[in-house]
Amino acid sequence: MASASILDSDPLAFKALDIVSRVKEATMLKPRNSIIPFTWSAMVEETCLRFFSPSNLSKFIEWYWISWYPHWPVIHKPTFQASATPSTLVAAMVLIGASYSPEQADRDDSRMWLNVIEELVFTDEYFCDDVDMITASDLHPSTVQRRRLQALQAAHAMCLCQAYEGDDNSKRRARHHRMNAVVALARAFGFAQGKHTDLRDTIERGFSWSRFVEREELIRTLIYVFALDSGFLIFYNLPPKLVVQEATVSLICPEACFQAHTAAECEEYVRMWTSHRLYSPNFSLSSAIEILCSKQLSPDHRDLFVEIGSVNLLIIAAVFNSMAFHFRPALGQIAELVPLQHAISHWGEIWAARPPPGMRSAFGTSSTEPVSFTSQREMWKRLGFMKHAHEFWMLSRIIVERLVASQRHVVHAGDISDHARRQGQVSGEIPDQYDRGDMNQLRTLILGAIRSTLSSKE
Repeated sequence: MASASILDSDPLAFKALDIVSRVKEATMLKPRNSIIPFTWSAMVEETCLRFFSPSNLSKFIEWYWISWYPHWPVIHKPTFQASATPSTLVAAMVLIGASYSPEQADRDDSRMWLNVIEELVFTDEYFCDDVDMITASDLHPSTVQRRRLQALQAAHAMCLCQAYEGDDNSKRRARHHRMNAVVALARAFGFAQGKHTDLRDTIERGFSWSRFVEREELIRTLIYVFALDSGFLIFYNLPPKLVVQEATVSLICPEACFQAHTAAECEEYVRMWTSHRLYSPNFSLSSAIEILCSKQLSPDHRDLFVEIGSVNLLIIAAVFNSMAFHFRPALGQIAELVPLQHAISHWGEIWAARPPPGMRSAFGTSSTEPVSFTSQREMWKRLGFMKHAHEFWMLSRIIVERLVASQRHVVHAGDISDHARRQGQVSGEIPDQYDRGDMNQLRTLILGAIRSTLSSKE
């Protein structure tokens, strides 16, 4: 047990003890179907205390910001305080950070706790889509909503963590069960609730940094559920659980607004954003896709999409893949793919039309996209895998091209054999085996596209 002096001197000491206490309780009281692979003992307790020590919490959370935040910019770092954050979310962030530690021992030790933290996260009382079961508490409704959002963030984080770091059973559980639960809670929030009020009015009435941050975190958390859903489709050919009609959540704000270190700095960036001629209040993901699906883009719409940033463009490109999944050659007509073809074509033109990295901005605000941070304190601001958004776009283009070729083959050849389809002779190597635990189908699709490109140049 930690001494009183340690508890007084280290703000993370109480948090560390709470995580260990929760792990102990979950392990000792686990139900028959528990996924926790060990029983509690003095040795396990000692190992748990060491891994979730205050110093390790601080170290691994720092690795979380450096290594994972750029890929999942959802939690607001400038106002984040681990000591005031629910233990389930802190523990999930710690495991992700530890998995990126340069020390092999840290990475190995983190895997011991994956299942128990997963169980803690998904049995959290606030991870519940029936809000009436929670609002009976004495907490203010806004506090309950905040806590539910953090429960959703923790669940999303553990889904990602197990999908990448877990064993085969954990990966399968993340795809089959945990993702369903994440989508259910996101729907309970309501994707349409993921939006700001008109920020121009907010600026005039008096800007509240805390309200802006809470609303923007909700937007980012919800919109990244679409990214996760599309990601499981892309990598494992897992049928998507969301449809584009649900994508009523707003696009995220310029990164400068979310990364601002002070309320005054954030307000200044929000003023710049909302005074820009292309500012569009509550521009939703579904509205963006609807505009892109039109035959032609107006100059203003084209300019608007150039400004929205790499994160929004990535999520749009990822959703293209989900849209393509719902078209199957034997069931549809080529004409049904035309709007998606327009969208994919417009997206490619928009990506190419963006200014060079050194001249890039977002609605007049400064952009960190072209910056290479050498200071560890600032590395969290760098751009993550969304800088490769064009690869997700290219994948959707390849799939749609093969769907069109498939449909033409069906029209001209009539009925086709299952054997031919399995061999890729008709589908053009479109993945047709669902929920695969490996990425072989994706690899085959990409290699097939490369071969076709090389053959066309000969």
